[in-house]
Amino acid sequence: MKEKILVVGDIHGQYDSLITVLEYAGYTSDSRLVFLGDYINRGSKSKEVMDYLVHLKKEQKHIFLRGNHEDIILKLLSGDEQYWYTWLEYGQGRACISSYGEDPDRIFYGVDGYFIKKGNSEVALNKEETVDFMRSIFPREHIQFLEETLLTHETENYFFTHAGIETGLPLSEQGMYSDGFVLWGDDDFLKDTRDYGKKIVYGHYHQENPLIQRNKICLAIKGAVAVLDITDEMIYDSLGRSFNIRNGCCIRC
Repeated sequence: MKEKILVVGDIHGQYDSLITVLEYAGYTSDSRLVFLGDYINRGSKSKEVMDYLVHLKKEQKHIFLRGNHEDIILKLLSGDEQYWYTWLEYGQGRACISSYGEDPDRIFYGVDGYFIKKGNSEVALNKEETVDFMRSIFPREHIQFLEETLLTHETENYFFTHAGIETGLPLSEQGMYSDGFVLWGDDDFLKDTRDYGKKIVYGHYHQENPLIQRNKICLAIKGAVAVLDITDEMIYDSLGRSFNIRNGCCIRC
């Protein structure tokens, strides 16, 4: 019997939607999961998502890719405080902070940068304070999980990244020289129609429906979580819809 492989698009703290779509897609303990990254931020249950993924990883058969939101967390954990705005305001990281039981308003922006409230004091988030604060939020096993995420993965017919590939570069070299393309995306890739020998499956670019093209599939859906069953060539989402990737049609809307 052929192994069932399910590819999970951007989750963004939507734990309930993740569980819903996995059930809808027919996930069982015999299935293999490939996650495309962006597990946290925006939604209200980032911690619950991370707890679930850490638990799944113990089975040692699932694949966890890194998204740009995980990349930001790792940069902050390394002490690169320039990413506070990207995480808190653009990436909606305050929802993530709140899900871990921390007050997101402890961090605020002043004329000289970002600060954290400590008792009656306001302390600048320099490199040391940035690392201290991040490590006070995330459990050690969550940090280790993020550090061990991959940039790419592939099967016989599919190539997986979070945000696509660097156009013109062989698949074997993707992410080798710059992780920016596979983590943050590139407009040239969105317009690219060439055949790379494998269909590129990615997330990152949120839209109303899954994007199904001859050479690529995007699984990032606004306000939902999508799963691609590459065994049956179907896409399911947490809104209860299903799509046939052979012809792009919605089977059940």
